[in-house]
Amino acid sequence: MRILVTGAFGFVGTHLVRGLTETFPQARIIASDRMSPPPAIAAYWTSAGSRITTAILDVADRRVVQSIMDDVHPTHVVHAAALTPTLEQEREAPDRIVDVNIGGTFAVVDAATRLSGLRRVVTVSSGAVYGQGQSFTGLVDENEPPRPDNLYGLSKLASEGITARLGELRGVSTASVRLASVYGEMERATAARHRTSLVHRLAAAQQPIAVSAADVVRDWVHADDVAWAVSALLEDRPLQWSLYHIGGGEPTGWRKIIQAFQAAGRPIAWASDDEAADIQVAERDARPVFSIDRLATETGFRPRSIEDGIANMIRQGKASA
Repeated sequence: MRILVTGAFGFVGTHLVRGLTETFPQARIIASDRMSPPPAIAAYWTSAGSRITTAILDVADRRVVQSIMDDVHPTHVVHAAALTPTLEQEREAPDRIVDVNIGGTFAVVDAATRLSGLRRVVTVSSGAVYGQGQSFTGLVDENEPPRPDNLYGLSKLASEGITARLGELRGVSTASVRLASVYGEMERATAARHRTSLVHRLAAAQQPIAVSAADVVRDWVHADDVAWAVSALLEDRPLQWSLYHIGGGEPTGWRKIIQAFQAAGRPIAWASDDEAADIQVAERDARPVFSIDRLATETGFRPRSIEDGIANMIRQGKASA
């Protein structure tokens, strides 16, 4: 089993690589990205030993993508490479976003699905396909019509379609996974992802801090649970669907997150108003809450609670300090 992971040095990719090594101890994992892995990532993968090899890969360069595919000849591909742009990047450099998120998906899936012996491709998509700050009643399942309202969401929706169509044309098993809001260890700002999650900003903030009191609801999932779910979808069995949600499966309000940090010993207080808050949230930060019934039925997926996830984050942070 040879598993090629693109975007492997990003936040989610880092967890995917380690999770794959744990799920498939006999597999060879090829972790690829546009640069060499920082020392912190290499240390995070240390327990996996020599089964992880790294490769430099810009997914927007079709020639290099083809060369990597020919050299590695993977049996499985997890395509996680993407740009998560700021509004300024969307305005000033839309071509790069399209080149990476759409062109890169085409290059990877096209080259992969032409290989003999390829068994599955999983493309990492996003809840951004449903838009930002949208109002939803109850849990949103995979049949909810997408309503992307920025270039990132549009490009991720396109990546899902490219993955499904090329797999269908070439008789290769493919799936896309839409991620809810992801948190966990190893999150950091990068060239591909400038803005970190609200949970990371809370964990990294100088203490004590004051935060907005608005109880904005999102769906949060730990990055290790994402890795477990993707690994399960690579298992050697037919998939019932071509699209899966990966999330926490329940609404999580901002106040619940703050209470979890407070329970773990972090001195966080409620600001008297938003202007006085060190970290602000507003209705635009709301996101849909995913139904994960499809994934649970397929794999037995059971995500950890936000309380357990945050407590583990803080323990890991203290251990690595």
